[in-house]
Amino acid sequence: MSMIKKIKNFDLKSFFIKNKSAKKTTEIKIKNIVYLVKINKFISNTSLEVSFFLKNTNKEAVTIPKIGNLIFIFRSDSGSYHIPIAIKGKKESELAYSIELDGEVLHVEKRKYDRIKVNIQTKYLINSIKYNGIIENISPTGAKLIAENRIEDTELLLDVSSIPISLSNISCKIIWSKKLTNQKYSYGLNFQFDNPNNQQEIRSWVEYTS
Repeated sequence: MSMIKKIKNFDLKSFFIKNKSAKKTTEIKIKNIVYLVKINKFISNTSLEVSFFLKNTNKEAVTIPKIGNLIFIFRSDSGSYHIPIAIKGKKESELAYSIELDGEVLHVEKRKYDRIKVNIQTKYLINSIKYNGIIENISPTGAKLIAENRIEDTELLLDVSSIPISLSNISCKIIWSKKLTNQKYSYGLNFQFDNPNNQQEIRSWVEYTS
């Protein structure tokens, strides 16, 4: 599961310079129209001047519809940054807008490991009772389990005997849950390894299979 962090006192200018985004464009959708956003100049550490272009033309700057705040999404090697922006002014002659940071920035970290879909029927054990489930996807650090019952516990033992590794069961912590229907739930599992070699074995299998 990707980690999401809130960043206070975010420095827009330093971010764009560090990530070499100042001379690049990013896409944003406004009322079902995709625009390219180009940074013209930095006004301060938290405000910029930008222009908007229609994606398929990218020739002349255009006027955008009057709306509330925007969310700019910029991707980097570490993940994506969701930057809340408020439009503060407009230069009619140049079709340029002054924008300002408006709130906390969210950083969504990139997954550290690949995750593959498997849809394998399995069993899991809670308090010595076995239940049926489906492993929808798996990675070296965890799996997504589909179950027909609501799990109140925070730990379970997952049967992975159908996967070609030496382990038959893996101890797991439940890190998130979601109700899909009245009789179906999904759970995010984090594997708990006593031996690091076991994780390496799953990693090798995932890399080979993906």
